[in-house]
Amino acid sequence: MTYQVCPGYDVDGTSALKIPARAHLRVIEGGAQHSKKMSNARVSELAPRQVSRPEAATAIVSILFCLVLVFAAWGFSHVEAAQAYAAATSDVQEQLMTVAAGDTLLGISGNHPIDNLDARQTAHWISERNGLDTSMLTPGQQLVVPR
Repeated sequence: MTYQVCPGYDVDGTSALKIPARAHLRVIEGGAQHSKKMSNARVSELAPRQVSRPEAATAIVSILFCLVLVFAAWGFSHVEAAQAYAAATSDVQEQLMTVAAGDTLLGISGNHPIDNLDARQTAHWISERNGLDTSMLTPGQQLVVPR
């Protein structure tokens, strides 16, 4: 059985799943300026052209360059966050506390905040400071926490 997908393109069985050997990128000659001059022209009447290899290579290099810039900006933001964390935790006043039944690392960090850090970051500091491998706490356990 043959199906007509669009005018002039019939498929039979699984032929619609076959990938063409080579995909083509087409650019409409003249771009936006051309379309303003030909306001009554339909897009189908404009002649498409195949993009040359140098043009495609230029487009790919431009896209890769933009991706590098995005990842560099993302990396710099993480450096700034690490510097802010280091500055906030550099001179924290400490005290010793005993874990009670039902205490959690996040709950303790909320009760003993560090300026300019959220509870998650404070919990991370408590975990690092006490050499904890897990967030599981045991009643009676001694922890160094921010004052």
